[in-house]
Amino acid sequence: MAVITKEENNGFRFMKALSECCRRVLHHTFCWGTPDKPATTTLDRYLHNLKPTSSANYLKLKSKDRKFDKTQKKLMNRSANGREFDVALLCRSIKLACENVAPLSDPVWIIASTEMEYYITAINNMRNDAVHGPLAVTDEDYYENMRKFRELLTGCLKTSGERYGRDQDEVTKEIQRMNDDLDNIMNEILGEEDIMKYCIDDIKQIIIKDSYDKLKMILQQITYINPVSFITDNFQLEVDKIFVDIEVKQGRRRDNNEHIDYVEILSLVQTTSVVSCVSSGRQQDSSARPQILLLEGVAGSGKTTLVKLVTDQWIQGGQGNIKDLDNYDLLLWVQCRDPTINSYHHLLHRLLPDASAKFRNILPKIIKLCKVIIIVDGLDELNNNSRTLVKSLLLEFQNCINTTFICTSRPETVEMFSLTIPEDYDVTNAELRGIKKEHAVEFVRRTHQVITKLTNSNRNTDELVTKVIEVTYLQEHFCLPMNLTFIVYILDQELDELNIRTITQTQLYHKIHLMCQSKLLERLTTKMMNESTVQKSVEEILKIIYATSLENLSRDQLSFEEETVDELISACKKHDIPYHEMLSAFLSLKPIWTWQGIEERYSAPHKGIQDYFSALYIVMTLKHQLQSSPLAVLNTQHPPPFVSSQPSYLYFTKKKKTKLVSSWNVAKNLPFTST
Repeated sequence: MAVITKEENNGFRFMKALSECCRRVLHHTFCWGTPDKPATTTLDRYLHNLKPTSSANYLKLKSKDRKFDKTQKKLMNRSANGREFDVALLCRSIKLACENVAPLSDPVWIIASTEMEYYITAINNMRNDAVHGPLAVTDEDYYENMRKFRELLTGCLKTSGERYGRDQDEVTKEIQRMNDDLDNIMNEILGEEDIMKYCIDDIKQIIIKDSYDKLKMILQQITYINPVSFITDNFQLEVDKIFVDIEVKQGRRRDNNEHIDYVEILSLVQTTSVVSCVSSGRQQDSSARPQILLLEGVAGSGKTTLVKLVTDQWIQGGQGNIKDLDNYDLLLWVQCRDPTINSYHHLLHRLLPDASAKFRNILPKIIKLCKVIIIVDGLDELNNNSRTLVKSLLLEFQNCINTTFICTSRPETVEMFSLTIPEDYDVTNAELRGIKKEHAVEFVRRTHQVITKLTNSNRNTDELVTKVIEVTYLQEHFCLPMNLTFIVYILDQELDELNIRTITQTQLYHKIHLMCQSKLLERLTTKMMNESTVQKSVEEILKIIYATSLENLSRDQLSFEEETVDELISACKKHDIPYHEMLSAFLSLKPIWTWQGIEERYSAPHKGIQDYFSALYIVMTLKHQLQSSPLAVLNTQHPPPFVSSQPSYLYFTKKKKTKLVSSWNVAKNLPFTST
């Protein structure tokens, strides 16, 4: 007896899916469309006793067109409730007996659409093609057929449920049951043993091929940067157009280690093993382990910019300066400020939607067999959901030696995160110290050339570069890319109004903040609003932003909660300030993934700006306390209550004290006249 091939197994199991899931979905449609038919009454008797008021097609047909064949009649008599009907009989029963369906001659039955009639015909055609076509089905065709089949069944349940007024929970439950059953059948087809034994390499290549273009399109949205989004939306910088050599040192902060060229960054975590995961059951090098590269740096040092460059060059097929990117099949991106994804499965659903729909429960296992870079940006911005996500990823990939994590964080979070890393990983630390001084001029020139194109500025680039050269060797904080971008933007707008020789980082943020206020007041006063009144109103609304920034800082988040945004909008309306003008002047709209797709949410533009806003709140509170009553410092285990007008207290907990140090360092450099 000939051995059943892998392709023949695919065909048998696809037939099983057609038989089990298809019949049940069509049976639901049949029952929903014949609400007056008792379960104990045969279909033949029910049709003969139809009321003249029925809209069923059976009453509209001639006698010869109403007939069923002998096999169908036997099924009808044996199964009064229709549970044993085959696909062909169920489709005919729906066409003849169900209420409120299109006439049989209506093109809606055959023209592709989102109507119930089309789904019925398409399901029946797919069944006929499978029955009368070749049994052997390639892996690629099998998964494509299952994907189409799942879509047709889902569409049939949704449209028939809607047409016959079924409860949404009932329809959702049936869709979930159908999906679970298909998943079980697919697991039977490709259970872990079958995958490892028969088609691991083929399926990996199918997933990589099918996912690559869609993944590149999603990641492309991430590679743009706008450090001054709160000033202007027209400032989307392509990371590869402005990036210059950034200083990378191997080891923890303050270690005196050698400089590493950023193009060699992956060499820090390269493994020479080409063996796959432990779960594949193959022999592996006992010394090979999954890798984690922890990139730490202060706010604005270029951490996010560097990993965006890694992402951009992976999208380009590893053709950029960063070496060894072409060794990786896939790149996954985790934005720690995003609160909407909390598991490995959810992340794959967002980044690989087509592959997730096609391979479902099998996909997470196969991805772990690929060579993957997982970028985790902003460990210092973790929230409850993203913390759960990162933890799940570390557990999922702890035995996958072809996986490399690149994680970015401010220094204060690195040590705490390191304690949560499973022992199976090799961990490498590196510190970003900003742009090397000899490359600062190149960065300034590139950045300003892009600015002039985006803003139609007529400022002379050489003149601006000369002015920046005067201070880059004097001011240490000008090695930070974000600060250099700020200073370039300020000089482009107000070249003769800023003494950058002595400007501190706090004064730089303060200058940017004043510029934001000035531009907002200019826009509002041109709309016939009184400048003095507008300024007082803006200051009142800014108090809410400052207070929320400090509260968010204590909670390790940048994004503003919807309730806070609603309160800001209400405050704007109270003061007759256009809320979109106010919020966009001081906050950024940053894209995050939600269950509805990519959405934008308001947040502090950057961690450094959040520190600055928090510092303004501290100064404002201290001023108020000194003018009223002694300062009260409370030791509480709960987040501080929201304060939107005159604050009375500063709240600190022992756990959160260190998180506020950066804000205090900014605050002590602020003049007490700050508002």
